[in-house]
Amino acid sequence: MADSRHRVVIVGGGFGGLYAAQHFRSEPVEVTLIDKRNFHLFQPLLYQVATGGLSPANIAAPLRAVLPDSGTSPCSSKVTDSFAAGYSGNERIPIYLLIVQPVS
Repeated sequence: MADSRHRVVIVGGGFGGLYAAQHFRSEPVEVTLIDKRNFHLFQPLLYQVATGGLSPANIAAPLRAVLPDSGTSPCSSKVTDSFAAGYSGNERIPIYLLIVQPVS
């Protein structure tokens, strides 16, 4: 039997994308989070890593670890335009709702 849940695609794994993914945690939808990196980076403390005050592991975490029980599927990919958001590599992703929250 095919999954009849709607697909929500979130572009961007920053705070906005993570909050959006957590919002849909209890909803009957399938969530895909697309980001060019497979980790979340807490940029305000990046200078601490540059000066040796913190380890890079203290400010970066894999997206799968940040959203462990949310039902979100992280996808490491780069979206070049809104029409391409429906594709992961050569695979087409059907979209019900698209949330664009890109990270710089």
